Amino acid sequence: MSYIAQIARAKCELSFTQAFLRGVGCNWLVCLAIWLASATDNLVGKIFAIQFPIMAFVTLGFEHSIANMFFVPAGMFVAHEITWTTFLYSNLLPVTMGNIVGGTFFVGMLYYYLYNKEMERRPWALALVGIGRLGEILLNHLGSQRSGFHIETGFGMNPNEIGRTIAAAKIYRPEQIAKIIRKNRIRIGMITASAKEAQQAADLLVISGIKGILNLSGSRVIVPSGVETKDIDLGSRPEAALN
Repeated sequence: MSYIAQIARAKCELSFTQAFLRGVGCNWLVCLAIWLASATDNLVGKIFAIQFPIMAFVTLGFEHSIANMFFVPAGMFVAHEITWTTFLYSNLLPVTMGNIVGGTFFVGMLYYYLYNKEMERRPWALALVGIGRLGEILLNHLGSQRSGFHIETGFGMNPNEIGRTIAAAKIYRPEQIAKIIRKNRIRIGMITASAKEAQQAADLLVISGIKGILNLSGSRVIVPSGVETKDIDLGSRPEAALN
């Protein structure tokens, strides 16, 4: 019982600067753990991603306001040596401020700045499914990165289309969609396959993790919630349809 009182006393004896800086380091690591866990799509990866940053902040003795809301009051109830005023002003206030700074500035705003700059320089990558006359027009028009969109790769529904390279985009088999889209982290798909092949193309894109589909097939497709679709009239110019 005296051990929990010693922990509470030690936490409240920190200077304002010490408590603040330990709070910064703590939530920096906690938010980093969440960031790393969100970067993997399997359970084992999430476990390891969370384990090491959390283990580091505990080992280093950093301060977390939520954890302290248990440890310090628990010590107060045991030893009655710490007042609520001491807890609030000597520990909870500086630690909470440090937690906010560590999570907001060193993870949230830092990564927002870095990734936002990268997205400003890089056009939206597309995966094109169905290489016909319209598909070739789009590949030639969006094969360069001068526009806001860039066709990263194409997938042919017709066996005769496989293996071709159009405007630096190689055409792959449909069964390779998931592997290539996930490898290149493409989030937008474009369907120029025939009307009867449109739903199959949409299903393949959804399974591959695509979150937005531009549908130029002339046939409506059904997708699950969470996936946005835009049906584009084939009579419009391809470059205008993307605006």
